[in-house]
Amino acid sequence: MFANALRNSAVASVFAFVGLMAHAEPAIVDAAMNGDLKAVRTLVRQAVDINATQPDGMTALHWAVERRDPAKSLRPRRCQFAR
Repeated sequence: MFANALRNSAVASVFAFVGLMAHAEPAIVDAAMNGDLKAVRTLVRQAVDINATQPDGMTALHWAVERRDPAKSLRPRRCQFAR
């Protein structure tokens, strides 16, 4: 009985961890949201997905505009501007 409870607890912990990771913020969006231009530039050079979104749909470009940070850090690489 104790073994079953322990196993069920371990399974629940794994599912909780996987759930948290599924909702993790994309690093470039997080950096742009926090105004960390150095991190944004580094991530762009590493060819991360600069069109990645937060669960609410915000992208790094949205945050750059919101914060009035230079969006030119995002422009050189595949960033999709909505028209």
